[in-house]
Amino acid sequence: MAPTIIDLELSSSDESDTVVSRASTPGPSIESADYDSQTSDQHSDRPVTSSNKQPAELDEAAEVSQLLADPSNFIALGSFVGCNVGSESSGSDWQDVSCDLADASLNTEILDHLQKLGAARWIRVACRSVSKGPQLSHMLYHIHLLRGDVGHRYVDRSNKRLTASLELILAHVDVSPATWAGEVTPSQSVKFDWWATAEEGSLFSKFNDLPSPEPELFSVTEHYVRGAMQDLLEPDALQGIRTSLYPYQRRSAAAMLQTESVSKLELDPRLERRTAPDGTFFYYSPREMLFLGKPRYYEACRGGILAESMGLGKTLICLALIAATKHHLPHMPSRSTQPPVRRSVAKLSVMTVSAVNRYSVPWRTELERIRAATGEGRPGCVQLLEESPPTYMVPPMGQRTGRNAVVSGEVRTLAATSVIVVPRNLCSQWHSEIEKHIDENYLNILVMEDLRNPLPSADELRTYDVILFSRNRFEREVKDGADGQNRRLPSGKQVCRCSYIGATRIRDCHCIKKEQLYVSPLRHLHVKRLIIDEGHSFSAGQSVAVSVANKLITADHRWVDTKGAIESLGSLVSNFLRVKPWSSDIKRGKSVMWEDLIYRHESLRRRTYSGFSGCLSRTSGSVVIKTRPEDVERDIELPPFTHRTVLLKPLLFDKLTANLFTLVLTANAVTSERTDADYLFHKNSTSARHHLIANLRQSAFFWTGFSTEDVAGSRKNALTYLETQSTGATAEDRQLLREVIAAADQVLSIAGWQKLSESHELGVFIREWPADTAQFWAFAGCTQPLMTGISQALEAQRYVHERVGMGSPDEGLAGVGIKSLARARDGRAHDAGMLEKQQSGEAKPGVPPSSIQGEPSLKRRRSVTDGGYRGSPKKRRASASVASRSAATIATASQDGFSSTTSQAAGSDTKSLADPAVRHIVDGSVAATSDISTTNHEPAAIAFPGDTPFEKTQIIGTTSAKLSYLVTQIVRYHQEEKILIFYDGDNAAFYIAQMLELLHITHEIYAKSLTAAIKSEYVVKFNKDPEQRVLLMDVEQAAHGLNISSASRVYFVNPVCRPNIEAQAIKRAHRIGQTRPVHVETLVLEGTIEEKMHERSKRMTGIEHRGASYLEDDDGIRGIIQSAQIIAVTTDEMSGAGQIAPLAEPQQLWGRSGWQQSLDITGSASSNRKKGKAVPVKITVTLEERRERGIVETQSKLGVSDDAALSSGSGPD
Repeated sequence: MAPTIIDLELSSSDESDTVVSRASTPGPSIESADYDSQTSDQHSDRPVTSSNKQPAELDEAAEVSQLLADPSNFIALGSFVGCNVGSESSGSDWQDVSCDLADASLNTEILDHLQKLGAARWIRVACRSVSKGPQLSHMLYHIHLLRGDVGHRYVDRSNKRLTASLELILAHVDVSPATWAGEVTPSQSVKFDWWATAEEGSLFSKFNDLPSPEPELFSVTEHYVRGAMQDLLEPDALQGIRTSLYPYQRRSAAAMLQTESVSKLELDPRLERRTAPDGTFFYYSPREMLFLGKPRYYEACRGGILAESMGLGKTLICLALIAATKHHLPHMPSRSTQPPVRRSVAKLSVMTVSAVNRYSVPWRTELERIRAATGEGRPGCVQLLEESPPTYMVPPMGQRTGRNAVVSGEVRTLAATSVIVVPRNLCSQWHSEIEKHIDENYLNILVMEDLRNPLPSADELRTYDVILFSRNRFEREVKDGADGQNRRLPSGKQVCRCSYIGATRIRDCHCIKKEQLYVSPLRHLHVKRLIIDEGHSFSAGQSVAVSVANKLITADHRWVDTKGAIESLGSLVSNFLRVKPWSSDIKRGKSVMWEDLIYRHESLRRRTYSGFSGCLSRTSGSVVIKTRPEDVERDIELPPFTHRTVLLKPLLFDKLTANLFTLVLTANAVTSERTDADYLFHKNSTSARHHLIANLRQSAFFWTGFSTEDVAGSRKNALTYLETQSTGATAEDRQLLREVIAAADQVLSIAGWQKLSESHELGVFIREWPADTAQFWAFAGCTQPLMTGISQALEAQRYVHERVGMGSPDEGLAGVGIKSLARARDGRAHDAGMLEKQQSGEAKPGVPPSSIQGEPSLKRRRSVTDGGYRGSPKKRRASASVASRSAATIATASQDGFSSTTSQAAGSDTKSLADPAVRHIVDGSVAATSDISTTNHEPAAIAFPGDTPFEKTQIIGTTSAKLSYLVTQIVRYHQEEKILIFYDGDNAAFYIAQMLELLHITHEIYAKSLTAAIKSEYVVKFNKDPEQRVLLMDVEQAAHGLNISSASRVYFVNPVCRPNIEAQAIKRAHRIGQTRPVHVETLVLEGTIEEKMHERSKRMTGIEHRGASYLEDDDGIRGIIQSAQIIAVTTDEMSGAGQIAPLAEPQQLWGRSGWQQSLDITGSASSNRKKGKAVPVKITVTLEERRERGIVETQSKLGVSDDAALSSGSGPD
């Protein structure tokens, strides 16, 4: 016999127990307005039609009785087991609960709340006795909850006291099916889980577990769309695409088309389908605590997120979709699909055109098929259709309507156009990809990249298949509705308050005029789709780009092409895709909080993030298109890929740099006694610590940031502390100080290190330098082999090359060397002044300011001209010639070469310019310079002489182990393969670029300081130009959707120590389009802190990486840095060949292949003018200007003006 459900006829109490409930916390109530309007049962709010009040009341009472008597209107919530009622036998019939609850065997508190809920018609209760043994029986109470989608007219669900009572019941009710069936066993009791159901897995796994797209052709009913989908799915059937798509690319493109074309309903992602104790199903919204008997659906998004992994051809998929739907018009709004009312019967042709436009028939596609089949062009039809484009009227918001009201508003034109918005640095790459994959002239494309170019009219825009915007050009359309002064019309009536003209009553009106306002042509178009590349940048709801997209772009479909979709999914679906229910509802003034619903929060007052809820999977599954990795691997096979760590043995200068940073870390730790803010690892020293460790990581390539004064100051500070007896240092700490003091003494004793530090030069070792000029170019008197800076080697190389065919090439070479070394010394003095300006805050014990402020940027040295003069390029070009400069001034600036008094060795090897012989050398170089400045010759037509000492001069090594290895690899492979080098720190890029200039290897530097236009140009140039062999790229710029598949050799100058950044960088080369095996190498100095940090970063889990905002926030990394040890330097390494990081093969300095092209000033100047760089105006270039280009050309690749100055090094990790 079915149980009889009875009502608890008890009077409701005016007081409610104090409980912690969501009824007393901010947030949506149980009866959300959103739910009211969509899931109410159609019979629950039946209108009452009666002619008098009494019959209406009777009808209402009957409807309420019918509502409460229908069991289908209730959800089986759970059971309560009452107290022992003796040895009564188990009853088979359900009993009524007495009105006064006198005989009830439930807890008093629970009964009180049941009374309130029952009186308010929220619940129904049924009870009967159940036997637990021969001498024991209990009462079993079934609780039935009225569904949240019925009875809105008769049941008030906004009462917060009743909500609190329901929460208390939910906290104690037993939802076990066994208890509901009468099998009362305490161990089987199950409590109701009113929080969202948690799902296993990380964010990454959830994203990768999304099902691969499986388009269903039968679901598409529109004839033309079905044909386009067939073309996408069938190999080589798609017109206009010259590239064959992989199967997974065809499926993804077809799935996008199916999403655009098929209207379907999606279950409200906030609802969970749960099973009631009686086996029936209901739908539960945890955050609102809402119980529904029927599911709620929203219309599915007609766009979404294309989130294919890096390098899998998202651009090609989008282009295939555009090509397949060429000429497919967007749909006319439903209010505009009614046939127009005419005064008289129109011509059949007019009515046909009207019907074609109303139903958005792709008539161009049909006419092309007819022409292909029959050869008939039908020009008359084409003319009629082109003269009457599909348009509709958009009534203005808030317009009053009436019998005689005149409808006025904007006219929008349907356009079969796809608008694509990309970052500016990818605009050229997108254009290149279109040219690569799309047949010529198949798509009509408009590129809007230049900020100065205005948009064409709407009539012209609708003729394009693709409008490609750079993001900053797209954002310029925000001026829509503003005049030239960025003024906008007020919302109310405008009253002129301008001043009068003189004594007249005529106002000198400067008010805003409607005709002066800019109206964007985009406002008058209704386009097919809007595609955003790198769309995670559109996740910010208040950004200018999103504002333009939402206010000006009317598109049937919106797509986001991004790799970072999952992180910004909530913002994208809410702000850009505007997916229900996540997007703000303007009419109701409410929106759904993403953070509240995609996580399981086990608290009413705060977010606990206790795992992901099923809401995340349901939402991402409805909008994200992504192929699983295993399905991609089945369809495609990329060329082999290898990644290895190359351990390089650190040589003299590498060890000295590592020891100096150990000196800083140890001296600071011991002298600060590891307490207070003086200690680098104190919580209040975060900024200084981050900069120091960023510099430490960059120094593994090369470092000249420490001056002799810095080292001497740190040494003195440590020695003073060591001599103080009343310190808290342990014996172990004192021993550490002695070791670092000894290391500092060792550094100061090496003259070569002092010269490199003073000049901020990376040294190169050259053998067989012409003996009569070697002493004038050598650093620290090192002539066998000769050690000099790369800048000096470039200057000497260019000087000799420019004099080929003009007499003796070595004439004046000694004087040029003297001046070059003098400029190097002045560069340190200039940088010292810049560093002094940068230093701020209190000094920390044992820490030289330069170790925190960083190595002075080498790009500043562009402001130092030949001869030691400073100033802008314009002033330098306008200054007197070199021949008119005072020899005495040069001699004063070049005293003792460029050495300071800190080195005795340099003084013994360098002659004073007061010596008449040396003066003659300098004057001779000036005279030679004067001769060349008035001569215009073509060095490319002259062969380099083979019978001179210059032929034997070779570069045999450098002062950097990493640079020597890198140069060896580049020389070995650059002829056959293109090379991509990732660097960390602009100075490393500068040194590498200088070395490539010295070897005449063409290259570009993709630096973060470049403009987006130049970045984009460099990528396209590197991929297309066979002469471009090497691309240097800041590793921080490697995750911006770049396609550099022409490179097959990839080198990381320093370990990245962040797996996600490293993987993104590698994917720039190892991606679709790559035809060669990709070889990746990470350079690491063996036995140093760098190696230990690299090993630790590989062992760190993903959670540990995400938890460490900076790398040194990880305890393991921090321990490695704090325990740094001095690296031993042997006696053999301190002089001669022991200082050299050798090249595998010595490289010719003068007369190398390509030396003539390196002197092609005119071509380089033309290129620089195109890129907006400062170049000399005159074509006849003086020798000094040519020599200066040996340094300036390399520096100009970093894209910084002459007077620009970088902050210290690069930012911390």
